[in-house]
Amino acid sequence: MFTKELFNLTLTSNIAAEVFPNICGSAYGSDNSFLATLRAILAPRMTNDDKLWLDVRTKNGRSILINDRNDSEIVAELVCEHMTGGKFEDNTIFVCGLNGTENWNTSVIKSVDNSFAKDFKNFQELKDIRVFVDRQINANIRFYINSEDRSVVIFAADLNIKIWHFIQSFIPRYFPWYFEPKEKHLADYEKTLLKSLILKTAKSYEQTIESFTLKYDFRSKKIKGLVGGLEKRSKKKQLDVVRRNIADQENKIERIMNDYTHLIQNMQDYKIRESGLMWQMEHSADDNELVDYLIHNKHINILSVSDDAIEIIIGTTIDNYDADLCERMVKNTDSFMYDGYTVTNEVFANVEARQKLIKALFGDDAILGAKVCAYYKLGLSGEVSVTQKYNYPKPEYEDFLTNPHFYFFACIGTYRSCINDALRKGDYLGAIEQCVISAQTLNMTEGSQTVAPFMGQIFNSNKAIIKMPDGTSLTPTEAYNWLVSQEQNNEETQEVKKNVEAD
Repeated sequence: MFTKELFNLTLTSNIAAEVFPNICGSAYGSDNSFLATLRAILAPRMTNDDKLWLDVRTKNGRSILINDRNDSEIVAELVCEHMTGGKFEDNTIFVCGLNGTENWNTSVIKSVDNSFAKDFKNFQELKDIRVFVDRQINANIRFYINSEDRSVVIFAADLNIKIWHFIQSFIPRYFPWYFEPKEKHLADYEKTLLKSLILKTAKSYEQTIESFTLKYDFRSKKIKGLVGGLEKRSKKKQLDVVRRNIADQENKIERIMNDYTHLIQNMQDYKIRESGLMWQMEHSADDNELVDYLIHNKHINILSVSDDAIEIIIGTTIDNYDADLCERMVKNTDSFMYDGYTVTNEVFANVEARQKLIKALFGDDAILGAKVCAYYKLGLSGEVSVTQKYNYPKPEYEDFLTNPHFYFFACIGTYRSCINDALRKGDYLGAIEQCVISAQTLNMTEGSQTVAPFMGQIFNSNKAIIKMPDGTSLTPTEAYNWLVSQEQNNEETQEVKKNVEAD
């Protein structure tokens, strides 16, 4: 019996798997000669409906691991991986190699002798082969066959390559159903193949097993496997490329159509805009309305006018604010109206003094105004811009504070969209009116971000930034003193009135 491992056999190649789809299985290590022998001997005897699966597994262990188990438990553990639902699969050959310690192998074989045929009643042992093998090679091998389900189970102690080749020589004995009637008995060349498995070298087996391939057209199979469908696959690849190109062209056409639709829509919009402008040019009273508006509103200072933009500065007072919110904040002396800034003016170090001036500036009955200015650049194409810390000309705007939202954030909030919309429509007067409203606005909800520092600017200023009821301007200190004197005069007037009424 030879020890050479055989794996590069034609009968176990990929092409052979197509020729023999009904005879498949695993190898012992890298040696798959068993599968080749099965295909050589059994394939001519099997019908298209016959199937056979070769399963090879090795088990190992020590005696101490099975001392507390009975024979049935030991056998069940050996074959459990090969079974489904407690039953051996039909049309299979299961080779179980016992490769544990010597005592373990002996104990397991003994359990097989005691229990296998009893637990699996459809299996019968081929005892004559057991005796023959024991005499020939002194090996513990058990052969069981199930003629009803056409299944074979072989237990081989100390399974190795020699025994692996040796047990193949008994294929006709443990597959007897494939060799009846007499016409299916072994031919001489088949006997030669089986005998070569017990020789000392592998040369005879390798030569003989390859001769069996002559009965099958492996060359045609190989060519069909390699070349068959080549043209179809090539056309498939070309078809895939063409389909990708079609999809790409469709996407391009869709993009072009979308662009075309947008262009048509834009053209219609421009036509409508063109008609509107032409009508305005024909029916508008030139620029008289805008000129009159700017002449009468002296708080609007036109810096420059070009075909691209109008630059203006608006000098006004804070008139647009939430008076109710201001009243609530004024009453709360811990609010941002009094906190978040430093007061250097001694007059307003007193909270009550600041409270009095704030009410006069931003209360429900405000009688004073905080003078602010704001710079705008109105792009005639439809975009307004502001500058955070614009350098306002002096002395004209020396007594003005910059609108706080401009000063701290260079932002005009929601007024931007209104102004831009008016500019795009050519409504420059409307755009300037929105600029005026934004310049007059103080958002009380911004609290510590805008309002608090703005209060700090007011209370620390020594410039005439307060607009009085008669239109004149005073410093915050002067305005506060005026408020105090007004209260005193009111009190004196009330006292005189009471005295007169009493008399």
